[in-house]
Amino acid sequence: MAHKLHLDLVYPLQNGVITNFEAARDFLNHVRSRVGTSEDTELRVVIGLPSKAGEKAREDLRLAATRIFDRVILIPEPFLAALGSRESNANSDAVANSLFVDIGAGSTDMCLIQGCYPSDDDQLSIEFAGDQVDEIVQDAILSRYPDCGITLPRCRDIKERNSFVCGSKETVMTPIMIRGKLKSLEVGEAIDRGCTELLQRVFQGVEYLIERADPDSIPGLLQNIFLTGGGSRIPGLAGNLQNLLKEAGFGECRVIEAGDGYKRLVALGASIAAQQAEERQWQNLLR
Repeated sequence: MAHKLHLDLVYPLQNGVITNFEAARDFLNHVRSRVGTSEDTELRVVIGLPSKAGEKAREDLRLAATRIFDRVILIPEPFLAALGSRESNANSDAVANSLFVDIGAGSTDMCLIQGCYPSDDDQLSIEFAGDQVDEIVQDAILSRYPDCGITLPRCRDIKERNSFVCGSKETVMTPIMIRGKLKSLEVGEAIDRGCTELLQRVFQGVEYLIERADPDSIPGLLQNIFLTGGGSRIPGLAGNLQNLLKEAGFGECRVIEAGDGYKRLVALGASIAAQQAEERQWQNLLR
């Protein structure tokens, strides 16, 4: 990032799917190099997918992993988080009856998990997540301060340092360059607009999936709504989502944050999935 003016920076993924094939392979080769095994070692990989990822997205991932890994399993990332949560929390079984919301950069993925592998009807993916919040923050700042020329990476940094929802902060002052001069500007309204829009989108998706669940399962389901992914770290998101659900008539409910260890939950879930998978479930890749 220090040399970004001299680089062509690209995203391997956008909206949860591969958009730059070579960059994706570069990243997978980097992962492969970190394993530190010999060339003749068989390597198997579990890759988390957005909920309801289409066949093209799946095939692109398989192609990207070809000649890097030997076998692959593609699993919805919220399901991996649920497997990891069950392993790390002895007091509750997240796989038995829960709803996981994984808020990433390019997509927000939601999954009903009720004792078995989720079907397509149990999953929902919306193309609104951290990247779209950054765009709203940028548009709002540029609308108020049109001369600042603020970039998306700078907006992302401001959001990650100061995020909040539903007007819980009166003001946020941050240094921004305007015509070569560093000025302290108010950006709280912009952050609030982007993060609160994310909250509303998540609420609508959660409401939709709850209404699709078996009626008898809903009381227990409402006690096990999990937020994971980078977006789950927005202060106040879980509490405000819980309040919106109660106001919508869902009675007693509990929204649980995965916390700072959300990446560990997915990794742990992937390890469990790999160990439990049958041989027929692994897809062979060319080497």
